[in-house]
Amino acid sequence: MAYTPTQENTARADVRRSHQSGRPGVKVVYDRGWREPINRIEESVRIAVIDEAHKLGVWAAVHTSRNEEIIAATAAGADTIEQGALEPLSQQAIDAMKDADVTLIPTLAVIEGIAPKLLPTVQQNVRMAKAAGVQV
Repeated sequence: MAYTPTQENTARADVRRSHQSGRPGVKVVYDRGWREPINRIEESVRIAVIDEAHKLGVWAAVHTSRNEEIIAATAAGADTIEQGALEPLSQQAIDAMKDADVTLIPTLAVIEGIAPKLLPTVQQNVRMAKAAGVQV
């Protein structure tokens, strides 16, 4: 199910319903948008979604496009970072993923298809993350 919850209790209930239907995890889009602005899920709701997923024993993936989003998502307990950063990856973001044992899933094929000019940056980010010991 894809939507933007606005309240913690509703988000938690939705994670439970998703789990009951057999889904193995949840994905949160915590991204302001790159080409066009999008509404970003509120921090307290994002944290509630991740927390509820973990209480149920399922994974929580967080879609990001900026360093600040990676850092916030790892602090909230994300299991994976989807896409990563579309800007040069900061050492702080690398350290946050490594310290939290978070897996980076860079979605290179998607980047190549929708934003090919960003592909060299994202590829370099992947190389940097791997060299630092981040799971990719």
